[in-house]
Amino acid sequence: MRTRSSTKQAEAALVDETLTEQRYLIVQELGAGLELEDTSFSGSPHHDLASDSAIDGFLKKSPFYNVMQRRWKLPWNYTKLLYGDFIPHSATFPPILRHFWRNKSAQGTRRVVDTHNTNLQHSKADSPSLNSRPSLVIRAEGPSFQLPDTEPGQKPAQVGFSNVAACIELQAEGNDFPASEQLVRAAIYAK
Repeated sequence: MRTRSSTKQAEAALVDETLTEQRYLIVQELGAGLELEDTSFSGSPHHDLASDSAIDGFLKKSPFYNVMQRRWKLPWNYTKLLYGDFIPHSATFPPILRHFWRNKSAQGTRRVVDTHNTNLQHSKADSPSLNSRPSLVIRAEGPSFQLPDTEPGQKPAQVGFSNVAACIELQAEGNDFPASEQLVRAAIYAK
């Protein structure tokens, strides 16, 4: 029988406490569901989505996708993902950005960054313990984004939620990570 070390158990308990605190804050902030009378705006951010045929065409050409199995190819030793080895996966996303990013003059404004070991604080007003570590993020530059705030005397952070366009969470199959916790993380990232 294989058991977790006491260090791993303590880390898991700390993560559970932090997620519980974050869940409480997110639920309070989001409040009850809202219904909008005019829902036409909700489609506007998604007006330039790639068509299914464009996505299928990209996947057929991608060296990272197995068309027959309809799944992304895993590195030879995918168990490394369990231990935070995201390097093989971070190579998957830049070609997607290059292929589908419509504004060719803005190619350099989006970049995939491995952040699985980087604490991204939710907000300056929050406790420093309220942070997240998405596996990968799409770091963005432009008028809608800014470098994260840093304390005086600290090295300026290159990535934070203030300059992230998207968060990507990678999980290996077999990890016990309930859907409710996945939703909490997605809500935190979307905030």
